[in-house]
Amino acid sequence: MLNIEMTPEQKERMKSSNFELSQPRRVTRFLDFSVIDLELADKFYVCEMYHRQRNTSGELSLRTFAAHHSIASSTFHDWYGYYLHFLETGVIKMGKKRGRKPAIDEYGVEELRKLIMERNVTQRTPDGTEINQLLVQVANTTRERVGRGQNVESLSRTCKRKYLEIAEVEKGKVQHKTHARIVAENDPRNALSMHSLVVAFCRHLPPCMIGNFDATQFIVSQERSDTGFYIKHERAESDSTLTGESTGGLDFAIKYYHLNNAAGFTGVPVFNIADKNMDDSAFEVSKISGLGTNREQSNYGFVCLTKTRACNRAFYSWFAKEVLVPFVNQSRDSIDGEVCQDC
Repeated sequence: MLNIEMTPEQKERMKSSNFELSQPRRVTRFLDFSVIDLELADKFYVCEMYHRQRNTSGELSLRTFAAHHSIASSTFHDWYGYYLHFLETGVIKMGKKRGRKPAIDEYGVEELRKLIMERNVTQRTPDGTEINQLLVQVANTTRERVGRGQNVESLSRTCKRKYLEIAEVEKGKVQHKTHARIVAENDPRNALSMHSLVVAFCRHLPPCMIGNFDATQFIVSQERSDTGFYIKHERAESDSTLTGESTGGLDFAIKYYHLNNAAGFTGVPVFNIADKNMDDSAFEVSKISGLGTNREQSNYGFVCLTKTRACNRAFYSWFAKEVLVPFVNQSRDSIDGEVCQDC
């Protein structure tokens, strides 16, 4: 404990500021031991400092001393016990390895990292359930390696968080895909054939004649988590999304039809929702203000209802007349130059 009294200059400044100083003011500062890593000798020094003050004043409690110096009272209680044991016997117990062996050793941490990276590479990002299974698997492997047998069924939340931090594992959003789509996207032949197709057909075409008329789905599912785990440094320079394999049990899906061309034009967005209670030929559509793709107040989009997401003849007849043809006409009228007169 360091006791610092005010200097005469400080006292004069206090008096000149109309401050009534009835008695010398004392400022007490305590050493903060929470910000440094103490060695064995340092811990004994702290214990000796407390031991002397306690023998001198007789009123300083262990809890108070620990709080003053930002040390957990339970931790300092252990230190002081080892210190008293040393005074009585001359034997140092503090600093020796105690407690249980780690659930996952350094080899297990590397194994965990390898298992997660293998799944990330194959676009099967592990979710929370699978991460728990991998941690238990690695913990049992560690126990078997040191001859303790495999009997770990689960790990505590604190333990799991600890080893995920050691392995530099982080959590992120996951896009679920079907098994067939994952296989197709990992096949380099598909990328090469798509490149050849685009070059062959689009190399000499004007932008307004290069279009993308496609449909995709937004899925809301209660089956799987939308988060997955990955190794931090493995994706340090990657901007690709994490991918997980879908189980196919969809709770709710919206099919989005979009029209775009290389000149930068987009058609009116169309969202289709399946309602199994409708007739096969039934079709309903609503025009929704503000559902468009631009910032204009007049923008809008369409929400449609059919029995299945595959839609029906009535939907596609309406789509061609009300969405597709106007988009093509807009692209033709909006492109300047004679090169697009025939598009």
